[in-house]
Amino acid sequence: MSKFYKGGKYVFNMLVPKPKVPKTEPEKKLRDMIEKSRKERGKSKKEHQDTMGKLMKAGAYWRRRSQQMKGEKITKSGISKGKDKKD
Repeated sequence: MSKFYKGGKYVFNMLVPKPKVPKTEPEKKLRDMIEKSRKERGKSKKEHQDTMGKLMKAGAYWRRRSQQMKGEKITKSGISKGKDKKD
């Protein structure tokens, strides 16, 4: 065998580790519980992101309308820049 065999084997195991498969029933239940909680967390984050996106769009819309009524320059965000404000 080559003297580099052990080093190559070590590096290969670091890059492509063997999966840890649960063998006992409690380990399997724990794995399933962790997976379920991660999925639930992801779902709630996605719902929150969608809701906040809708709210941000609506808020920007109303800020642009108020800019239009005030006669200010209309910006995409609806927030007047200091250089464009009228005294």
